[in-house]
Amino acid sequence: AAQAVAGMSIGQALRSPAFWLISSAIGLLGLGQNTMRILIIPHLQNVGFSREAVSTTLAIIFLAVGVTIRPMMGWVADHVDVKKAYLAVFLVEGISLLLLGNVHHLWQVLVFVLLFEAGFGAHHAFFGVLIAQGFGVNRFATISGLMRTVGIVSGVVGPLMGGAMFDITGSYRLFFIVTGVISLVGIVPMLLAQRAMRGSDTGPRTPESTSDTPASR
Repeated sequence: AAQAVAGMSIGQALRSPAFWLISSAIGLLGLGQNTMRILIIPHLQNVGFSREAVSTTLAIIFLAVGVTIRPMMGWVADHVDVKKAYLAVFLVEGISLLLLGNVHHLWQVLVFVLLFEAGFGAHHAFFGVLIAQGFGVNRFATISGLMRTVGIVSGVVGPLMGGAMFDITGSYRLFFIVTGVISLVGIVPMLLAQRAMRGSDTGPRTPESTSDTPASR
């Protein structure tokens, strides 16, 4: 006999306030997070760093920090309350982008990379756990994929927004400051999503009750 599978159907997830709140929070976070890697080198070059030195230094630093921090964040995800810890991701990423927007010295770039990669690694380690805890595993891949489409929108809007701000101000500083603040604002929908998830039911359901009927799609 088929075993019961825990989790929401796609239709139930789409009707859940938590789905849209988390999607909104991830979209706000991604606006600066997804665009940073595109604009960081022209930004640092614009504020006075040489392109050659910045390109080589950042490649080495991002690789070293990423290889070190991301496995650590996976371990953290297994040992903390991800719903609460996710709030720290928005805080750390917001602070790192604000720092990047006000960078003047190489040591500030190093601090930025450490903070940004910690938040970036935690975001990717925590995301799957959050979806499984909030919506169950019945339609985990589809639900998480639908949420990630918001990041695609952010990835399109971010560079356009950064380019427009550069045309107006002659610098990318304002873009990183604004997206840093936007990342911090993302804490609000994530907090509201936590409240919504407390009242949601992702307990075991039979395959029949979670099948993709026309009503659940």
